[in-house]
Amino acid sequence: MRLILQDTVSHLSDATDIYLDLGSSPAYIGIEDAEKKFDTSTTAPQIYSMTSNGVACYSNGYGAFTQTTVIRLGFRVAGQSVYSFNATLIDNFDPTSILLLEDRTNNTYHDLRQGSYIVSVVGAGQDDNRFFLHVSYPPIVTDVPAGCNNDDGMINIREDSSITWSACQLYDSGMNYLTAFNNIEGVFNFQSLSEGDYNLVFIYGIYSAISKIHIAGNQIIASVKASSVNVSVGETVSFFSHAPNATGYEWDFGDSTRITGVANPQIYYVEPGEYTVTLKCTNSDGCVSYAYIEIFVSASTGVHNLDAPWTKIITEHKNVQLVTNSGGFIPFTVEVYNLAGQLVSNNKITSETYTINLNSQPSGMYILRLNDAEKSFIQKIILD
Repeated sequence: MRLILQDTVSHLSDATDIYLDLGSSPAYIGIEDAEKKFDTSTTAPQIYSMTSNGVACYSNGYGAFTQTTVIRLGFRVAGQSVYSFNATLIDNFDPTSILLLEDRTNNTYHDLRQGSYIVSVVGAGQDDNRFFLHVSYPPIVTDVPAGCNNDDGMINIREDSSITWSACQLYDSGMNYLTAFNNIEGVFNFQSLSEGDYNLVFIYGIYSAISKIHIAGNQIIASVKASSVNVSVGETVSFFSHAPNATGYEWDFGDSTRITGVANPQIYYVEPGEYTVTLKCTNSDGCVSYAYIEIFVSASTGVHNLDAPWTKIITEHKNVQLVTNSGGFIPFTVEVYNLAGQLVSNNKITSETYTINLNSQPSGMYILRLNDAEKSFIQKIILD
């Protein structure tokens, strides 16, 4: 920050720089500070700040800014006149940090963000104990996420106790007024808030500053879509969940098939019918939401129920044996899918008896799909 002292009659001026930086010290340190050298020949006013050990500086590092800081200022003038104090470079400070100039002779405080402070000095001289700069620490704003019902988010504010704000107003993201506290200091909070963006407007006299804050949310509102709700037996169905804030997914596809931990699974249905698909979404905050969709499965003319001696399927532990009709053998392919719709085995069958080894797969239910040039067949199998 730069403080400028100007003679409003002669327009002569002087300035002093003040830094509130991590690593600087209130005491005079030559590598951080620059001592004021007075020019006794000039009629221009001279201004400086005082270190904690009484050294006048035109450049002064005044310590880490962690709380309200009070800095003693000094000035020297050549004669009676009217003088103005102005603060520049104040954009380096948080907008909610108030800069007050205290005049202990006139027993007044002036907010330098609101403009110049004008004062009459009756004669020449130097004074190191009349003016003090008070720099308030910005309000500390924290949020509490909205819960499962999206109605208990909070904005907590801890004010610098040296400042009494005229008001703190709360607006939504579109600057629509919601509520306010007036004549406040210390700790207060806005409650019963939903997830979203908010604007806090801090008002001090005619000065105001805006702080933006986002309230996170935990609420889950689940929905589900399918690639098609009218499918045939053996046709792949892709499911798509939309559930912001969800981390857990549990699917029940209505045919005893269940999948967990997958947001967008794929499955086949092996029998015609009407199936209600249920999606349960959860998160670590205990929030739960359900979504449903109906799937209509018809018998496909392209899928044959092979009760004829085309292929016999025998499962033993994790081996699947396929025995085909010895007469007129036609090569075919066998695909094995897990219940997440992932292909785990793909084999071309070129002999009447063939064994597929699935030892690398975990125990459970799988879908077997056989295809030749004319027809296909789908069956559930269980590996133990």
